[in-house]
Amino acid sequence: MKLTDKSRWEYDTSHATLKNLNTIRKRDEWLQIVEKFIPNQDLNYLEIGCAPGQYTAVLGKNKKWNISGIDYSDDADLFLDTLSLVGKDATLHKIDMFEERIEGTFDIVISIGLVEHFRGAFLDRTFELHDSYVNEGGYVIIQMPNFTGFQYFWHYLFDRDDLDNHNVDVMQPESLKWFEDNGYEVLFNEYVGILRLWGNSSWNHFRFIGKLVAGLGVLLSKIAIFLSLFGIKLKGRTWSPSLLFIAKKKS
Repeated sequence: MKLTDKSRWEYDTSHATLKNLNTIRKRDEWLQIVEKFIPNQDLNYLEIGCAPGQYTAVLGKNKKWNISGIDYSDDADLFLDTLSLVGKDATLHKIDMFEERIEGTFDIVISIGLVEHFRGAFLDRTFELHDSYVNEGGYVIIQMPNFTGFQYFWHYLFDRDDLDNHNVDVMQPESLKWFEDNGYEVLFNEYVGILRLWGNSSWNHFRFIGKLVAGLGVLLSKIAIFLSLFGIKLKGRTWSPSLLFIAKKKS
C-alpha cells in the first residue's frame, strides 16, 4: 500500500542553499554516524527518492563518491542544484522506482524519509529495491523519521495530515530485520538525536494558531538542546527525531 502520491512531493529552491545545508550538518546527528561507518573512497552512491538532495549534499561534500539519484517528482532536478552547491556533479534518473529500473549496482544505496510511506507488499518491494541496487560488500543506509513516543502525540495533535502519510509501524529497529534475514551484517540500527519537533499541518488553515504551534515546536526543541548541555539528553524511542539503519551486504 502506498500512503502518498506524486502530488505530495513538491519542492522549492529554499532547500537548495548553503545556509540550509550548514543547518542540517550541525543539527542532524545521524549524518555524523553515517560518516563513521562509510569509507571516503572512490564509491558509487545511489539515493532512492533523492529530491531535494540536501542530506546527500552534506554527506557527499569532499567525498570521493560518484553520486546518482532516482526520483519521480516534477521538482526532481532540484537534486542536481543542491549537489552543485558543494561542487558535486550528479546523475539524476527521473523515473518511478516501481515501474522502471536503472542499470548497474552501487557501493552505497541510501534512502532518506522514503520507506515509511509504504505498507505491506509495497514496503517489501521497497526493501527488495534497495537490495537489488547494492553491490556485494556494499552498504544499505535507511533513515526515517521517528513518529513513535512523544513524536506520535505531537503529530496526532498538530500535524495529522502528515502523520496519515506515514507508516508508524515501520519506525522501529525490528521492522528492518528483513536485511539481516537476507544476508546483511547490521552495523547500526537505533534511534538517533535529541528531541526535535516539526509540523503544524492540522492548523495551517488558521494562520495565527499555525504560527503558535510552529513556535511551540521550535521552543521545545531549543529546550531539549539546552538540557543536553547539562547531560540531560531527550533521546531514544520516546524522544529522538530519527531512526537510522546501516547494514553491509555480505560477499
